[in-house]
Amino acid sequence: MDISRLSQYRLHLIIVFIAFLMIFCLWIRGLSAYSIDLPRYLTYKSPDIWYGFRQVELMVQNFPHYAWFDPMTAYPSGKTIGWGPLMPLISSGICLLLGLTTRFELMYVASWIPPIFAALTVPVVYLIGQRLWDYKVGLVASGLVTLLSTVYFVDTSFGYFDHHCVETLFSTLFCLMYMATVSYAKKHHTSFKQDRKLAGMFFILAAITAVSYFLGYTNMPIILIFGLIVAVYTFFQSILDVQNNNSIRYLTYSNLAVFSLILVMMAAFGIKHAGLALQQYGIAQILAIVFILLETIVFFGLVHYFGTNKRNFYILTILVVFVSLLVLYLFNDGRFFSELVAFFSQGSGTSTISELKGWSIERAFNSIYFGIVLGFIGFIILLREISKKFRTDHLFFCVWTLIIFFATVSHYRYEYYFVINVSLLAGVGIVSSIQIGLDYLNLKSGNFSKLFGQKELDTTPAQEKEEKGTKKTARTKGKKPKKPEKTQVRSNKQIFGLIIISIILVMTAYTVAAAIQKDIAYSTLPGLRLDPNWVDSMEWVSEHTPDPGVEYLTIYEQDGFEYPSQSYGILSWWDYGHYITFIGKRIPVTNPFQDNLRGPRGAASFFLTDSEDDATRALDRLGGRYVITDTSLATEKYSAIVEWADPEGDVVEYKRSFFRETAEGSRQLNVEMEPYFQTSLVRLHNFDGSMVVPDKIILLEYYTENRGGMIYPMIVNAWLLTPQEADEALAQYIPRSETDVLRAGQYLYPLKEQPAMRHFRLVHESPGNATDLLIHDMSGIESIPAVKIFETVPGARVKGEGTLELEIMTNTGRTFTYRQESVGGEFIAPYATVDNPYEVVAVGKYRIIETGKEFDVSDDDVISGRVVEI
Repeated sequence: MDISRLSQYRLHLIIVFIAFLMIFCLWIRGLSAYSIDLPRYLTYKSPDIWYGFRQVELMVQNFPHYAWFDPMTAYPSGKTIGWGPLMPLISSGICLLLGLTTRFELMYVASWIPPIFAALTVPVVYLIGQRLWDYKVGLVASGLVTLLSTVYFVDTSFGYFDHHCVETLFSTLFCLMYMATVSYAKKHHTSFKQDRKLAGMFFILAAITAVSYFLGYTNMPIILIFGLIVAVYTFFQSILDVQNNNSIRYLTYSNLAVFSLILVMMAAFGIKHAGLALQQYGIAQILAIVFILLETIVFFGLVHYFGTNKRNFYILTILVVFVSLLVLYLFNDGRFFSELVAFFSQGSGTSTISELKGWSIERAFNSIYFGIVLGFIGFIILLREISKKFRTDHLFFCVWTLIIFFATVSHYRYEYYFVINVSLLAGVGIVSSIQIGLDYLNLKSGNFSKLFGQKELDTTPAQEKEEKGTKKTARTKGKKPKKPEKTQVRSNKQIFGLIIISIILVMTAYTVAAAIQKDIAYSTLPGLRLDPNWVDSMEWVSEHTPDPGVEYLTIYEQDGFEYPSQSYGILSWWDYGHYITFIGKRIPVTNPFQDNLRGPRGAASFFLTDSEDDATRALDRLGGRYVITDTSLATEKYSAIVEWADPEGDVVEYKRSFFRETAEGSRQLNVEMEPYFQTSLVRLHNFDGSMVVPDKIILLEYYTENRGGMIYPMIVNAWLLTPQEADEALAQYIPRSETDVLRAGQYLYPLKEQPAMRHFRLVHESPGNATDLLIHDMSGIESIPAVKIFETVPGARVKGEGTLELEIMTNTGRTFTYRQESVGGEFIAPYATVDNPYEVVAVGKYRIIETGKEFDVSDDDVISGRVVEI
């Protein structure tokens, strides 16, 4: 069969291939379903998805109404929601249509939405690739986008119910349709008045473009970044058109049509938030669209009146840009401008949020592999094409790529946007490089080239051509032509072409293989799943804590809302706020929106308070009744707590790391300083709120070493001693000029006696210990319970002197002794020995060690703060 005949079925083959890619995209993202157990809440631990489930559940009960205000988070004020209704509307609509409305059924339906949106993105990427270059680039790019970017893959996997998949689809669709609208207007705008069909088609394209933007807007206000892309593109396209003596009437028509429709739809959608924040559904979003319209009109006026005088045009353009930036900077006290700058920079606290960290070369390669290199090659080729042809599509794509690139460099979360650009550029790089290689090889591609639309290369040797041209002449002279000499020598160009093709194919194959391998691994990676200890703790919260008086499935209006008198908040770290809302059905004080977190009056400062009086005042101010801690807060997240409490704070004040050379290499020793043990977090989670007297202390002898500009404290000797032995060793130590000595503590071994927390009682702990507690030290500590829940209580007041103790057995069977020294001749007893409502119980009675006197305390005594006579 002549393979060239298949070219007539090219469109059918392309459709089949795109359909295959969409099915593959669903399949590989659906692999995670095999390791996810929704009824046990064992899906992705990423905080935002849990609030997404909350929104779907709320919308199923109140369809089609959306909760713009939620009192089930950010206690004691509630939260104005900045996410849009589109994704929960789609999910809840499908749930109601299918009759799947139980909690776990709707979680299952919602979990399939991200893979479906990822699959729908595949044909959009193909159409952009075909438009920018040719169908071959479209096919390669659509294949790559199904695999590349760990961020995008996880964000669009089964179970990862987050709005990023919707952002990617509609922003990409908007860019496709905007390019199509501008190109169509450029080709036909002069005929719009005479031909209504052409004008009608233009408005259909503009309407689809506007609807794409608006759908993205109803998902997240951050779609505004693509309005910025259009604004920057309009600026450069206008300058290039003036430089080439072209009209910009087509661009004016396009922008006015698209963004006027967007403005109308946004106005109909309404203003949901007060203020001028760009990342909310407020007036600022509408003003931004108005700015794009004004920019378009201003540039049209400048080109119309000064386009022929390029000098005046450039001067006025610079003046307009300067004035616009100045107004933007001064508007709303500069907040408008600062929010825009913040999108492309690191702000206070962002270094503690994983997805807002910067995009490094290492991170990029581990996520996209050689796709980065292939994309860079494609970008260079794209710039070359722009310099030669000035196509509007190419310029727009270039601006789109650069802006999203800078956003991704600032916050790597935006890789879910940038994967589209990388896939398209890599497609350009792969296809163009292979075509260049084939040209250098100078080989006939025959029927294969006809199938893929390539012209056959004329590889007839030059000598043979010359002989054919002179054959007739030779005959007339009666001379017999000479036979050409055969040669097996490959030209340098052919070798170079072979090298190009080989390198490109190797990089492509490696990228595809590595991406598939990592994608499959991420589908089953236990570390991405929610810790069962947190599931257990939140289920306990749901079943054993008092009703806060706010209906979980009711939509409340912010105006006039007041919390009922019995309401309260639960204080934990911001990562866990949505777990408390969705699984626990209780109200967190702080959450992944970072409400009530920052500064001296926020939740972070509570954890670092070194006085119980300060801690209880902070908790009263935040409305917290329960405090939930986990081991990670006392270990790897401790530095984040310090930064959120005070951006100028330094974790070295609390924790330090030392290094020691061994036969296996440098070994790290983590130690804690005295301020660490004085904090409320450590006194609660590490010591159960009990008084602790140290019995082990680490004594370190060390010196500092400069390695490449970094200072490393290197251990000479380390001893694990009793406090008395440490004091004796310090007294006998003879200091040397290059070394110093330091007393250091460990997680469960403070440097000094730590007093008890008198108003906090442990009410539940997780059944499992911390699995991520890595302590490279000499303490012998293996682990401690992963999650602990404390209730703050007034405590029963007991007159007495000395030391009080009470044996406690937790719900897991672990036992510890709660001890407390009297203050001002009084004890505060936080645990009940009679009528205790919790599974953490007292074993026996309170006992004053010095006198041996024993007594009981009822739960009513503890809750009421009653004085107990003994």
